[in-house]
Amino acid sequence: MKTRAGRFLFMFLMVLIFTEGTAHAYVDPGTGSMLWQVLFAAGVGSLFYVRKVFAWVGSLRKRKKSVVAPTPPTLP
Repeated sequence: MKTRAGRFLFMFLMVLIFTEGTAHAYVDPGTGSMLWQVLFAAGVGSLFYVRKVFAWVGSLRKRKKSVVAPTPPTLP
């Protein structure tokens, strides 16, 4: 928070968080369930994606190790 913009953003967020106001809105209970389901699905999907990336990197490493130049035969 050393910059002027950073301090301003911090103070703005603190004012928003610690001041209360009346909310004239309605959020039905199904909306919260839907949001949790979306977050859970995104988390599980990202785990599968990360696993696939690690498998791909591992296969690249194995491929590089298997392509080793043959050693010349030794003379007796």
